[in-house]
Amino acid sequence: MLDVYSYSIPFRRPFVTGAGSFSNRKGTILVFSNQDENCVAEASPLTGFSSDSQEQILTAVSSLKSQIDNFFKSDFSADDLKVFTHKTKELPSLQFALSYMGTALLNQRRDEFLPTLFGKKPSADIKVNYTIGGGAQEEVLRELKHGFSDGYRTFKFKALWPVDKLIRLLNETAAQFPDIHIRLDANRSWPEHLALKTLEEIRHLPIEYVEEPSAFDSMDSFISFAEQCPIPLAADESLTAAEDTLKLIRASNQIIPIVKPTLLGSILRLKETFSEFRSPFNNQSIVFTTALESGIGRHMVASVAAFLGSPGRAHGLSTGRFFKTDLIDGPYAEKGLLSPDFRPFGSLDLTLANTKLLKPIK
Repeated sequence: MLDVYSYSIPFRRPFVTGAGSFSNRKGTILVFSNQDENCVAEASPLTGFSSDSQEQILTAVSSLKSQIDNFFKSDFSADDLKVFTHKTKELPSLQFALSYMGTALLNQRRDEFLPTLFGKKPSADIKVNYTIGGGAQEEVLRELKHGFSDGYRTFKFKALWPVDKLIRLLNETAAQFPDIHIRLDANRSWPEHLALKTLEEIRHLPIEYVEEPSAFDSMDSFISFAEQCPIPLAADESLTAAEDTLKLIRASNQIIPIVKPTLLGSILRLKETFSEFRSPFNNQSIVFTTALESGIGRHMVASVAAFLGSPGRAHGLSTGRFFKTDLIDGPYAEKGLLSPDFRPFGSLDLTLANTKLLKPIK
C-alpha cells in the first residue's frame, strides 16, 4: 500500500532565494508497505531551484497512486523500474523518489543487488562538508569553531558580492585553522569583469573551489572562463538536468559538478551518466549535495553519494542544521565523515518520525 504525506519544517532562519524568502521547507513523503517490505522516500521540489512544484507532485501522485502501488508489489527488475519511472521524467523530484523506492525495494529483495547495479561497493568513508550560514563575523567564526571541533575540515561559505569583508575573514580563518579546506558559493553574484581579478586575490588561500562565480550566458562561456582561472570552479545552478551534467563532464575537467540528485531525476539515469565517463582516463570529481530536504531526503542523497560520489571530496549532507526540527534525525556525521552506521538504501522507520510535521494526503 502506498501512503502519501505532506510536511512543513520550520527553518532556523528564513531561506532566501531569487523566488523569495521562505520560513518553512515543504515537501512530500511517500511510504510503501507490503507484507514485510517497507520503504520511505521524499519528493520535495525546492522553490527557486526545481523545475517542478509540490502541487504538481501531489497531483501526479494522486493520479498515479494505484499504478505505483501495483508496480512496487510486482516482481519488477531494474530495467522495469527505469521504464516505469520514465513516465514521471517531467517531474524530477518525483522521478528521483520513485527510482529510490524501487532501488531500495530491490535491495531488500535481492542479495548483492546494489554492488551489481552500481558496479562497486559503497564508499566506506564518506566525507561531509560543513556549510556556514550568514551572519556577523563573530557569529561565523563561532560556527566555524564549532564545526572544526566536531571534526569537519571542509567548510562552505556564502560568497555574495562584494567579498572584501569575506576575504579578510578567510585570511583570518586560514591562519587560525591551517588544515582547513574552503569552498565559496558565489551564487553568480560576482561581476564577470571582476571575477578573474577576485580569484587572483584569493588564490593564496586554501580554497578547494568557487561555485558559480558569475552568470555566464552559456556553459561554453563558463568552461572558457574556468580555463583561465587560478582556482578550480564548480557548477551548481547551471546543472538543471542530467543532460547538463553529462555535457559538462564530457567538455571539461576544469569545473567540478555539484549534483543535487533530487533535482535531476532517476537514480538509474544518473548511474548511467556517471558510469559513461568514469574511466581510467577521466578522474573528474563529483560532489553530491542535498536541496535542503528533510532527514529522509538527506538519507536518499547520502545513499547515492555512497556509490556515485567522489571519495576524496566532502559532500553536502549536513544541511539538517538549518531546521528548527526535522522529520527524522540523521544521517549523522562523526569527525567530518558519515557515521559508519549509515546503510545506503536502508529502511527508514517512519514510526520514529516527528508526526506533528506530517499531514496525510488522501
